[in-house]
Amino acid sequence: MAKKNQWVTIHPKGWAIKGEGNKRATKVTKTQKEAIEIAKKKLKTKNLNCMYKIAKAK
Repeated sequence: MAKKNQWVTIHPKGWAIKGEGNKRATKVTKTQKEAIEIAKKKLKTKNLNCMYKIAKAK
């Protein structure tokens, strides 16, 4: 399994968590805070040292 950064991005229904390079969201949440918590947890459970990234709004 490849190590991927997790991206927290704006989504029409709230905030999305996406693995780097993925087209589809892994999960969509209502709040940015919730999305960040899920991204951190996902990285921790896979023993990844990389950090999540928050994409800037256009």
